[in-house]
Amino acid sequence: MPEISNFESIGKIENIPSSTSERPDLNLEKKEITDEKKVEKISETPKTVIAPQAIASPSVVLSFEERGKQIENFLARDLEDIYLAMPLEKQVEFRKAGEETATKINKLMEKTKIKMNKIVDLIKKWLLIIPGINRFFLEQETKIKTDQIMKLKKWD
Repeated sequence: MPEISNFESIGKIENIPSSTSERPDLNLEKKEITDEKKVEKISETPKTVIAPQAIASPSVVLSFEERGKQIENFLARDLEDIYLAMPLEKQVEFRKAGEETATKINKLMEKTKIKMNKIVDLIKKWLLIIPGINRFFLEQETKIKTDQIMKLKKWD
């Protein structure tokens, strides 16, 4: 029995036209822009150009600020008693470091890929300012605050 190739079993292939002029269904109209239309389009362009830095969408700025406030609230939650028990110098240092930490975390949250380790390190470094902090308390508060902050990203 002679072998039949796959191509022979399909049958004859009819001549398919190679150019679009031979097939009316493939004829595509080419739209050419005349010189008059080009002149009209050029004259319609605005005379003044605004720099991209000057344009800021308010929704992006507001969401960044709102997220920053929420991060500060998450960081400050459940630490009021500890804050009030600190000496005045430590309170100032703790508040200033907390604001800086919230700002850094907020900038990290803008990125598409968030590195959770950086957020954890920032929060730990900030909580270590508390005099005589228990390491178990430190770990627990760091995890709670990191989880709350990560929930913010899911809503963006």
